[in-house]
Amino acid sequence: MANRPDITPEMQAARDKLFRDLGEGLPGASEQTTNLSNTSLSQATLRLKTILGKNYFGAEDYQAIFRRGVDKVPKIPASVTPELLNSKCPMAEDGRLIKDTHRLVLVPRLLGTDEFTIMWLKEHA
Repeated sequence: MANRPDITPEMQAARDKLFRDLGEGLPGASEQTTNLSNTSLSQATLRLKTILGKNYFGAEDYQAIFRRGVDKVPKIPASVTPELLNSKCPMAEDGRLIKDTHRLVLVPRLLGTDEFTIMWLKEHA
C-alpha cells in the first residue's frame, strides 16, 4: 500500500487475514444465523442475506462470533437490490453474478464498547 504510509505492516497483515477469513467464512458466521426467523432484520435485509449467503456479513455475525453487538446498523442502500445482485458482474469476464463476486460486509464503528479497528480484530480473531 505505497499510497498509504500510515498503514503499518502489522495493520496490513491483519487486513489480509480478515479478507482471507471472510473468504473462507469465519467460524460461526452466517452458518449460525441460517434460521433467520427470530432475528430483527428487515424483510429486505433477509432477502439480500438469503441471496448472498456466505458473502453477507452483518451485525448478527459479529454477535455470533465475538458475542458483542455493533453500535449502529445503517440501512442497506436502496441501490443494492436482488436484481442487482443477480446480474452479471461487469468485472468478471466469465459471466459470474455480482452475488458471487462481491461481499456485503458491515464494518461497525463500535463492537460492544470497543472501537472496531483492524488492530482490534487482529487481537481478537
